[in-house]
Amino acid sequence: MKKTDIKDSDIQNALNKIEIPVFDETAKQQAIETALSAFDAQVEKKFKGLSFIQRPISITANIFKKIGDWIMNISYPQMATASGLVIAVLVVALMPQMQEQVPVMKEESLQEMAVSKKTAPQAVVAQTKNLQASSQAYPVTPAQPSMVMLSPVPQVDFDVAEGGGGAPAIARMPEKMARIAQFKAQSYQQAQVLGEYQKQEVAQSIRRVQEQVELESSGEERDRFSKEKQNPVRLTAQHPVSTLSVDVDTASYSFVRRQINAGRLPQPNSVRVEEMINYFAYDYPTPTVASQPFKPTVAIYSTPWNSKTKLLHIGIKGYSATKNIKKSNLVFLLDVSGSMSSHDKLPLLKNAFKLLVDTLKPDDTVAIAVYAGAAGTVLEPTPVKERAKIIAALDRLSAGGSTAGGAGIELAYSLAQSSFAKDGVNRVILATDGDFNVGITDKDALKGMIEQKRKSGVFLSVLGFGQGNYNDRLMQELAQNGNGIAAYIDNLNEARKVMVQEATANLFPIAKDVKIQVEFNPGRIAEYRLIGYETRVLNREDFKNDKVDAGDIGAGHTVTAIYEISLVGGTGQLIAPLRYGKPAKSSNNSGEFAFLKMRYKLPQETKSQLMTRAIDNDDIVEKIEQLSDDIRFGSAVAAFGQNLRGGRYTGDFSNQDIITLANSGKGADPYGYRSEFVSLVRLADSLK
Repeated sequence: MKKTDIKDSDIQNALNKIEIPVFDETAKQQAIETALSAFDAQVEKKFKGLSFIQRPISITANIFKKIGDWIMNISYPQMATASGLVIAVLVVALMPQMQEQVPVMKEESLQEMAVSKKTAPQAVVAQTKNLQASSQAYPVTPAQPSMVMLSPVPQVDFDVAEGGGGAPAIARMPEKMARIAQFKAQSYQQAQVLGEYQKQEVAQSIRRVQEQVELESSGEERDRFSKEKQNPVRLTAQHPVSTLSVDVDTASYSFVRRQINAGRLPQPNSVRVEEMINYFAYDYPTPTVASQPFKPTVAIYSTPWNSKTKLLHIGIKGYSATKNIKKSNLVFLLDVSGSMSSHDKLPLLKNAFKLLVDTLKPDDTVAIAVYAGAAGTVLEPTPVKERAKIIAALDRLSAGGSTAGGAGIELAYSLAQSSFAKDGVNRVILATDGDFNVGITDKDALKGMIEQKRKSGVFLSVLGFGQGNYNDRLMQELAQNGNGIAAYIDNLNEARKVMVQEATANLFPIAKDVKIQVEFNPGRIAEYRLIGYETRVLNREDFKNDKVDAGDIGAGHTVTAIYEISLVGGTGQLIAPLRYGKPAKSSNNSGEFAFLKMRYKLPQETKSQLMTRAIDNDDIVEKIEQLSDDIRFGSAVAAFGQNLRGGRYTGDFSNQDIITLANSGKGADPYGYRSEFVSLVRLADSLK
């Protein structure tokens, strides 16, 4: 074959003809287009008459030379990408041997996998990630033919702007764009050696890298949260009843902590005040019999941030059922898609589940299902006494592909049913960043499927990992419909808290569909406002309807609900009285502030039971110093959560005031969580 390598002079001549515009978004795109056009023209000139498959092979020698030059000129953070490109070159060099083992695709198929000019700058990183992926797969039972899971991909730091400004360096240096363009042909070559399933993975990986590059260069947060307005102030005369589902989730606090520790205040929608409060354990009185799984603790005291109002604090703690725990049948449903490759996702996930395995009994069973472009079984239901087998299955997991979450959920439920433990605990534990993008992606369809599955006695809990594309909104709704918890794991300490210290509470329910309803006496309470629980508010008629789902309480779980109330005759009302309104009349129980009702179902029952309690003068605590440490600390967390959401109702109550209040209620703090909270508030104060 006649030598047709591109010479340095050819590329240099092409670069000399490029008109470099002033740097902005339009100029960047123009530079990209011009560089690619120049390269394409040179390729067409030099390789006229050669097939599309032969062209990449022919330029191998030139690529070897250029990669050396490029590595010498780049900054240190780009070294990860450079290393990947060296591997890409080796793939090109080994092309003849690969062709002998892999059927050649039609040229039209290669054209479909070509990287478009719009995604060319990101293609370098995408190809680095894909070409580093090994063709060796871990053992897996495929849900569809020829499923292959790619090997782990190292995280690439693409935001390597030289000279500051936050834009990728390649966008500022057209001469490097031309070099990048040289590797465009490699995507064709890569497509040649991949089957249909892997082709989809390549396209999906390119899309993900493009999104990540755009995210890092823009600084935009793409984590998804429900946009819920804070609960309004209610006029008791018009709305005397408040109904809610309990919430034992803790995901919001962990995510908020991660954001603050990273040096930025969290977006307000990520802050669910009730989950921040309920992140901490409180020493409320514990029931002594399983038939009455909890009893309420109530206190009325002056609002720390508003001397004109009071707080109504309602706390419950679940019955500790550790001695009555029977067999556990668990299915770990693990997201191994491409979006899970970073160190704070799949690697952390595997360590977290190893901790959980160590808390289980020898006769408990564990199965492992995974999903990416398709769903597969990694480990059939296996007794925990075969720990080495379970750990080995976890160690083999690697990330790659798109995210068929719906298919994975169906498979996990099927595994749970195959080893169903009668009178035991049957639970699927989903671990993901929530980025479902293929298969059943419709939120309502997923919720409906999980709602149907929970009726069989298999519940679902959700553990979130990572950030950048974290879909908190979907995960919350899946956990709520699956009768499970939603937690967010941002580090190994949090994994230990969720998987070890709170394993009993998170796995073993002692009451389900727990609802709280408070009827306020308009003769004593003029206004009230529920703090948090925006996603858990129920209609008044839902309270007695056993068909309406609500939150579950696990063994030893604590749940706290706090209302801010304005007393009749006081000066704390925010709603002005009507000129022609009728004065509120007191009920026959004029000494009561409110009447508390709770409904719950025991784990194996379908009919709810009712628990009631009057709230009256005996529940008033005159001085905040007389309150328990738990109540003082809980009110400090409530204030901080509200401040993070904008502080609409907290007035001038500062973070320093919160720190003082929290320190007064730290108590014994055996694990240091309350001390960590104080440090978090102090750090947030410095970020204002």
